[in-house]
Amino acid sequence: MTPHEHIKHHKTKEGEKEHYHIAIYSKKVAYDLWDLGIKGAEPYEFHPPTRYLTTKARGLI
Repeated sequence: MTPHEHIKHHKTKEGEKEHYHIAIYSKKVAYDLWDLGIKGAEPYEFHPPTRYLTTKARGLI
């Protein structure tokens, strides 16, 4: 499935930075995320499986 990619900008203390905004409009993807326990009940609510991330990636360092 090909996502829609957009480059967006947000302001930080250092100035304006860009980030990618990626959207996939598919119920199939949403159902897959629910089955994996990643998608929450609210719109845009996600719970990534952080147990697979390193300590640095989880922000614990």
